[in-house]
Amino acid sequence: VNATHALNSNWNGIDEAKVRIVSPFSKAGNNSNIYLGLEYQLQEGWKTYWHSPGEGGFPQTIDWKNSINISSLEILWPQPKEFYILGLKSIGYENEVIFPLKIDLKDINLPSFISFNINYLTCKDICIPGNARLELTLPPGQGKLTDHSFKIEKYLSKTPYQNNDISGLQIVNVSANSDSGTSLITIEARSKYSLINPVFFLGNNLGLPVITPQYNFSIDRKNVTANFFYNELVFDDDSFDLSILFSDSDIFIEHKTSVKPKTL
Repeated sequence: VNATHALNSNWNGIDEAKVRIVSPFSKAGNNSNIYLGLEYQLQEGWKTYWHSPGEGGFPQTIDWKNSINISSLEILWPQPKEFYILGLKSIGYENEVIFPLKIDLKDINLPSFISFNINYLTCKDICIPGNARLELTLPPGQGKLTDHSFKIEKYLSKTPYQNNDISGLQIVNVSANSDSGTSLITIEARSKYSLINPVFFLGNNLGLPVITPQYNFSIDRKNVTANFFYNELVFDDDSFDLSILFSDSDIFIEHKTSVKPKTL
């Protein structure tokens, strides 16, 4: 299918981190489930954050209440990277990133008006909060590919699988322990193939500092245990939600669970 003209909102936000809505198709199509993209362009050295950035920073939020013909919206978070900002290790993105947006339309036969009020944070030597007001009208009907379709597909491929059978990666067990002055989160995982360079990112509502775990591998490197040691008490006896991003060789899975800590 030949690409047609680009369908996107205007750039908005701040000079250090501009943002816009981009569409892979010129019209909504015949499915109520569609994907749009939230594209960030960051100046050199500036960063923005993953959904669980660590001790510093905060993730973007989208207020879409003024949109028309939308019943739900979900932000998909591509594979992030670690970096240091103001002496703290954080998790997020630099230069350019597109967050795929999974959107459900109420009626595919009606035009859709996309209206976003976005709050986000970008940091370099200082941190600056950003706000962007974005609008896009998506006509109904069968459309053509736009110039944005390839980039959105690229970043969709960087979002984690939810199906372990497809990826070959699996989280086997998650546990948490604490005593009076230290805490430990242990993740046991396996792979269909020998692991090359596994990486774990912990998404949580505790504001845990970003640390590098200690790894223990099986002889064939198909099993790994990642131990996250914290030199402080970072959780109590209450259960907490944990989202684990596990990647190896450009394959990603996300595992969501509720963890009940044990006191040693």
